[in-house]
Amino acid sequence: MRKLSLPYYLLLLILLLFVSNGLDYFAGSGKAREWQMHRIQRIFLHKEKYLKEKVNRVAEMFSAASEKCVIPEEGLNLLRNVRQKDVTILVYRNDSLCYWSDNSSDYPVAIKADTLNHPLLKLGNAYYASVLQKKEPYTVMGLILIKHIYPYENKYLRNTFNADFHLPSSVGVAKAPVDELYSFPLKNESGINVLYFCFDTYQLKNHPIRNFIPWLCAVFGLLLILFVRKLLYQARSAREKWVIFLAYFVAGVLLRIVMIQWQWPAVLYRTSFFSPAHFAAGHALPSLGDLLLNAVFAFSLAYFLFRHISCRFFLGTGKKLLILQSFLYHLVFVAIAVFLHLLFDSLVIDSDISFEIRNIPDLTVFTFIGLFSIALLFVSVGLIYRRFAEAAANTAISPKVVVSSLVLAMGILPVSRIAGVLSLAVFIFVVSLFIVHSVYYRKRNVGFSFYVILILLFSLYTVVIADRAGWQKEWERGKVIATGLAAEHDPVAELMLGEIAPALASDTLLPLKLQPSVFRYDDLDNYLQRRYFGGYWARYDIQFTICDADDSLLVQPENRMTHCYSFFSDMLNNYGYPLSDTGFYYLNNQNGRISYFGRFRYKVKPRNEETDLFVQITSRQIIEAPGYPELLLDEKTSSALKAEGYAYAKYYKGQLITQSGKYPYSLVDTMFRSGEEFALKRIDNFQHIVFRPSADNLIVLSKPVSTFFEKLTAFSYVFIFYFLSAAFFLLFTSTGIIESAFKRTFRNRIQYSMIFLLLLSLFLLGGGAVYFSLRQYNARHTEALKEKMQSVYFELYRYVHKEKSLSPDWASPGFSNPDELLAEISNMFYCDINLYDRRGFLIATSRPEIFHRHLAGNLMHPDAYREMQFLHRAEFIQKEQTGTLSYFSAYVPLRNNAGEFLAYLNLPYFTRQNQLAADISNLIVALVNIYLLLVLLSVSLAVLLSRQITLPLRMIQERMAQVKLDRKSEPIDYPGMDEIAGLVNEYNRMVIALEQSAELLARSERELAWREMARQIAHEIRNPLTPMKLSIQHLQRAWEDKSPHFDDLLRRTASTLAEQIDILSYIAASFSSFASIPQGKAEPFNLVDILRSTALLFEGNESARIQLELNGLEEALVMADKEQISRVLTNLVKNALQAIPSDRKGIVVLEIRKTNEGFRIMVADNGVGIPEEMQGRLFQPNFTTKTTGMGLGLAISKRIIEHAGGKIWFETQPGKGTQFYITLPALQNGQ
Repeated sequence: MRKLSLPYYLLLLILLLFVSNGLDYFAGSGKAREWQMHRIQRIFLHKEKYLKEKVNRVAEMFSAASEKCVIPEEGLNLLRNVRQKDVTILVYRNDSLCYWSDNSSDYPVAIKADTLNHPLLKLGNAYYASVLQKKEPYTVMGLILIKHIYPYENKYLRNTFNADFHLPSSVGVAKAPVDELYSFPLKNESGINVLYFCFDTYQLKNHPIRNFIPWLCAVFGLLLILFVRKLLYQARSAREKWVIFLAYFVAGVLLRIVMIQWQWPAVLYRTSFFSPAHFAAGHALPSLGDLLLNAVFAFSLAYFLFRHISCRFFLGTGKKLLILQSFLYHLVFVAIAVFLHLLFDSLVIDSDISFEIRNIPDLTVFTFIGLFSIALLFVSVGLIYRRFAEAAANTAISPKVVVSSLVLAMGILPVSRIAGVLSLAVFIFVVSLFIVHSVYYRKRNVGFSFYVILILLFSLYTVVIADRAGWQKEWERGKVIATGLAAEHDPVAELMLGEIAPALASDTLLPLKLQPSVFRYDDLDNYLQRRYFGGYWARYDIQFTICDADDSLLVQPENRMTHCYSFFSDMLNNYGYPLSDTGFYYLNNQNGRISYFGRFRYKVKPRNEETDLFVQITSRQIIEAPGYPELLLDEKTSSALKAEGYAYAKYYKGQLITQSGKYPYSLVDTMFRSGEEFALKRIDNFQHIVFRPSADNLIVLSKPVSTFFEKLTAFSYVFIFYFLSAAFFLLFTSTGIIESAFKRTFRNRIQYSMIFLLLLSLFLLGGGAVYFSLRQYNARHTEALKEKMQSVYFELYRYVHKEKSLSPDWASPGFSNPDELLAEISNMFYCDINLYDRRGFLIATSRPEIFHRHLAGNLMHPDAYREMQFLHRAEFIQKEQTGTLSYFSAYVPLRNNAGEFLAYLNLPYFTRQNQLAADISNLIVALVNIYLLLVLLSVSLAVLLSRQITLPLRMIQERMAQVKLDRKSEPIDYPGMDEIAGLVNEYNRMVIALEQSAELLARSERELAWREMARQIAHEIRNPLTPMKLSIQHLQRAWEDKSPHFDDLLRRTASTLAEQIDILSYIAASFSSFASIPQGKAEPFNLVDILRSTALLFEGNESARIQLELNGLEEALVMADKEQISRVLTNLVKNALQAIPSDRKGIVVLEIRKTNEGFRIMVADNGVGIPEEMQGRLFQPNFTTKTTGMGLGLAISKRIIEHAGGKIWFETQPGKGTQFYITLPALQNGQ
């Protein structure tokens, strides 16, 4: 894949700035809303056209039907399909409703004249746009949902618009423009304004298109980091890198200060991700989003320091000074680790984010962002610590000193008194040891297994700390809940009292029942209980007291008389707290029960005397009454039920008075007694938070402790999350590691094939297990619903079996209406009950508040109506939905003793829907957890088995790699009798044959080498012998000719002969050196000192500048012959100087770097380079690129470096220069 260059990065960054600013301007100017309104107008017209087609089709079908209000299956399917498009079709015959496509709202059962004149209708819980089509005697009304308008909102009920409109619920709907708001009309096909969408200024400018800007900001930040990384890669010197790094650091810090201080950019800080409501930890970390940004910034700094910047950790060379610095560095590292540990604690404890990782449904994206941020910060410290360890390894500091410094620095942990100190200490120690070992004892690059082990360690640490801090969070939360329970409030009861109070105060029948001539207390009590205090109030004892101004009251158990008004006034003054303007009071009488009190005054005829009704409401003892459906609670009341997830009990004077949940509490509080206000006890694998608010009252909150299996599951989730994150990061930064992990080797093919087959098997088995478990679970609940339906049926039959018909006006001696009867049976069987007549209209219900609040329509579900009315089913069970709450609903026809139809009996099972949903969720979570562990176990086994299978092959590979012609290769002893045994036997045979061939080859090579050497020696000796022979012949002729200059000629000849003899001596010495290079004296020495002395030796050279780059290294210890290495470097620098032409300002660079293999030295020049045809022969002993010399320098250098255990190679560009590289192993433990 082609990498982007710097100009492309800059172009992308600028483009992102323009796009984000353009989107912000587009949204802020209001243009985006106008564009959205045009889009909604098109959608609405399309829906209107679609609806008109369907309405016409339905009208034709009903008109053509032979029976009244009966259409063929095609028509029923059509009505069922329109339900998916937020469209409703109602069919009226003679203006009376006879069929409907859904029952989600209160649709009119009869068409009124004014209904036809309004294109916008408010029906029950929603606004609709209407379309009408008449085909006598039928009228078909089509409704397009505009917006839901529930009386309150909760997790099931939301005031949302039609899903296709994509409008926020805060936008208003009106029939006419609103002056204070921005109003946009919605027109129908006829051009009539159906309604107006009303926006305030904030809504107008806060278009959803702005939601893309935070994502653009994230991409911009990522590209900026990549841009800086590219700059660092292309920087030519250490100074340039430091300038870039410091500029990035300063700019990043300033940017973060501006962002936090001024909440900029505002579009980013308006998101919930940057809301302090989720998490805040001081000014520097005001939100979870800021934590992530700080973590990414810190990680980028650490990564740049690790990869690109040369850091000098140690000053001086004294051993004591180095040890002191090592200790101080470790002190800093440990202090940072403690800070991060405390930050992790704060993230878990001081946030509303769930870190109970074993509970999948409770996890949110914030959970994983929090874990990712903490992991980034710890990884940042780990990267810096590895660089420190590498710097320590390059000095005289031994690993024992490093570990000792670590242990001493960790001495601050026990005295720091932080929670989880043992886990932190073990984590720091093990990870540090692992890093130190990888630096000091591993000569090769770390592989993927290195990262896997680190991920395992950090996952274990995460789970331990999250579990401990999570329980501390639960402890604090439990104390708050216990305190709330001690206050003895019931938010559901208080909500209902707010609805009861105005109805009770305005009841016109009560004054009639209070008249002395007809007053009977039992009748009054029965009337009030049935009309106002049925259903949920079964968990309370309710007492009614009637008093006028002169009445007295008998107080028990004191058995004394007191003035009625005075008694209740004193009670309210001492214990009463008014509940808003309801007329009811909460009584804080600290008797272990929840108590409320109400006072209502009526004028009673015939003398219009004032008579007071006093209502005393007290919770019953040891009762666990049915829960109240969350569907009927607003968000505020629902959130007030804080004991969710806990079992709890209340004790008063040592006796159990109230309990809730699955824990079996004792009738006495003996096991929970404690002398402290708050105490924590572990009993029966439950953690119990015990709170004693007073001497007589005791509150116990109980929650199961985490099992080992749950912790193991949490570890699996965390490990997979960190593993995928690390793999994704390494994929883009360390391609070599990923390539090695996915290389198409034999072992990898076996490994991945096994993993794939195991994962596929487990996925199919797991998916099948979940599917069949859910199916069985639903079947079991369906069967239980049938049994409950049968019980309800027989109980209801007992009251109505003699009736000829049922209507909303039905009454009996015990019940004034059918709602009261159904409420009585509902409390008996803990279920909700509805009755519908033959037309599908609601007759009665045990939950009238559902219909009074317009949460659901008063019509039977159309599918159930069809099955029961037209297909005559004996029973029918299906899933239905109110808001977003999905539940089972069962139907049966109710008949009298003569077999005549009375009503359709319906049991909607949403009272226990939360419990059913929780049970299903727990079942799925348990199965997923089990299969997740099986997946991890399977992958681990696949890796181990593949390693075991390929172990003999790897052994053969290693032995083959050790095969060398200059030494004897050992055969492999393999005891097996499988296919690999044949391969081993062939290898052993090949080794023997190769040894024989090597001996022959060596002999041939020696003979060839000596012949070549003899030829070269002859050639080199012939050169000085020729002038010697000519000089002697010339001297001989002068002697014979009795030359007068003979003496002078003799001296010159002698000088020439001496000179040529020196040349012969030099030739002999050179070939002797090559033939047998001295072994040298291997000793530890510092390469940095050699480089400095070499650079100093050539510093005065006028033809080129010597540039020394140590990259922060002050000590680079190796084991070799110091003089020979110095000779090699001197030779390379000489060659570099000679390769630079005279017309060029020469630069020779001497550089040393620390690598995983040891140290790498580079000698680079900007000379003419080496021609391609000469590169292959450069290290041959008789080859030279110069006009002088014998070509032995590089050959001797190569032998010296190889003898020291290193390597030498070169890279060249003709015309631009050459770089020679030398690698030497670092000194390990003095060896």
